Amino acid sequence: DSDFIKPQMAPRPVPAEALEEATDAQISGYQRVGFDRLAGFPFEVTDALADATRDPQGASAATRRQIPPAVLALDGAKTAIRGFLIPLRMEDGRAVEFLLMRDQNLCCFGKVPNLHEWISVSAQRLAVKPDMDRPITVLGTLHVGEQRENGYLVGIYRLDAEKVIAPGWR
Repeated sequence: DSDFIKPQMAPRPVPAEALEEATDAQISGYQRVGFDRLAGFPFEVTDALADATRDPQGASAATRRQIPPAVLALDGAKTAIRGFLIPLRMEDGRAVEFLLMRDQNLCCFGKVPNLHEWISVSAQRLAVKPDMDRPITVLGTLHVGEQRENGYLVGIYRLDAEKVIAPGWR
């Protein structure tokens, strides 16, 4: 029986410098915002909320009502947000669109994240190294509110990236 048991690969150790937070000097001019704030409230996705094809205005209003005023106030703010990169679109081996995730559960453990635990990031001008094992800090303009594709709710956060800080990247 032991012939059929495959040894598990040990996770790659992450160098200590890769876990360091971005410094205040590195994010000067940007407000540090964490997922503790962005995902620190209940957000329930109902069928009517997810599919706005029948009642777009009602679904928009219901989505907005679930987002606390303090989080809605971040719409358009220059923010610095730390998380894990999941590439969506690559060009020349670099991510130009990616999800910034609260944690690594989606990529490594298959846990479906809550809708407010990720941010869709556009990094067209940056082209970011797609290293999913290390936290990064993305600086840019945050957009808060429903993000829909063909009437379906796909997120509530979008970030136009201006800079990425990734300690430990060489």
